[in-house]
Amino acid sequence: MPAQTALGLSQRERGRAPVRLRFEGSAAPVARITVRVPAGGAGIVLGGLTLIDETTGGDWPVPAAPGLRYTALGDVKVYRNEVARPRALLVHGARPASDDADARGQLRDGLDLFAAAAVVGSPGGWALNPPGPPEPGESVEIVSYTPERVELRARLTRAGVVLLTDAAYPGWDATANGQSVPIRRADGGLRALLLEPGDYRVVLAYRPLSVLIGAGLAILGLALTALLLVEPAWLRGRARSASMSPPKEERT
Repeated sequence: MPAQTALGLSQRERGRAPVRLRFEGSAAPVARITVRVPAGGAGIVLGGLTLIDETTGGDWPVPAAPGLRYTALGDVKVYRNEVARPRALLVHGARPASDDADARGQLRDGLDLFAAAAVVGSPGGWALNPPGPPEPGESVEIVSYTPERVELRARLTRAGVVLLTDAAYPGWDATANGQSVPIRRADGGLRALLLEPGDYRVVLAYRPLSVLIGAGLAILGLALTALLLVEPAWLRGRARSASMSPPKEERT
């Protein structure tokens, strides 16, 4: 039978932190900790939970969210997210979302992140595509990843959504096999590309309008500077003809 302990706090003790509870019996491995609050009683806010071995003095923080695993000891607590999605992945079934808030709402309602994506502005027909993870023969892999350029290689046997699990930011454009494709927002702020079946070389590049305007102005400035430094031919010819003409006689 699992070890159990009851927490009874007086009115004065409530709100204090931390509270140490001792489990009865000999030390044993702990696989799960369940916190139950009596029905009708006052609720609790669990800010953290740490197991302490009083024999050795060692402590082991218990992650407060599923999928997190504590990986380091010391003053700095480091957790490994074992359910994190890869940087690039393929899913099927684009679920229409009116905006980022709507997409996040679908995630809270249980949308399977490895089977579908809540996409802002997705075409109507894409919602009919059954959700699911990559099928046999399908894949997406990162060829190169730099701050201003990302190249992917993707293979789809049916229509799907290629997701980049980093923030969607203005100024990026995308091409698939050299053809421009729109970058859409998905799952509350990630980058997404809707692709039909096929093999693709996908390139995302950061080309903000401000940079293009700046480059155009720089080229214009260089051209004007060159015109000012190089004396026009018609001006040289006019100066030469003026120097060769005889001086005018003064009349008295």
